Amino acid sequence: MRKPTPLPEPPPMRLDDVPAQALAHVGDAVHALCVRSRLLALGPLSRKELHVRSAAAVCAAAQAQALQALEPLLSPEERDVVRRARNTKLGKGGGGTPADRHHATAFEALLGYLYLSGRADRLQELLASVTEATRPDGGGRDAGCAVETHS
Repeated sequence: MRKPTPLPEPPPMRLDDVPAQALAHVGDAVHALCVRSRLLALGPLSRKELHVRSAAAVCAAAQAQALQALEPLLSPEERDVVRRARNTKLGKGGGGTPADRHHATAFEALLGYLYLSGRADRLQELLASVTEATRPDGGGRDAGCAVETHS
């Protein structure tokens, strides 16, 4: 497998001071990029099929399911990020139930936290676990998401 194209190096910052919504904002972009990259690895799909499949993977219900699959694998530090983000106040709107939206925000915040802390290996490990646990056909491995940041 070829080496993944590195994501930009995150700027130095104290992540304890970054609001959960900001972590989720970054994590949403990381997750969307990984999902779209994984879909392209499946072979030729129409623009509509790419959109339908990526939207299904990044919706609140799917992200809530992904977080549920990851929770047993999380470190205490990661659980704290998830708890903080899950309990953050959310605005109205968006898809899914309020519970799904809170869990989706927590999932995205976890991804954002891992990316911004430069823990690309852990981010890739968790995304591969989610990919395996949430495959529609329930089996086999697929491309996962290769994530790497500049060092």
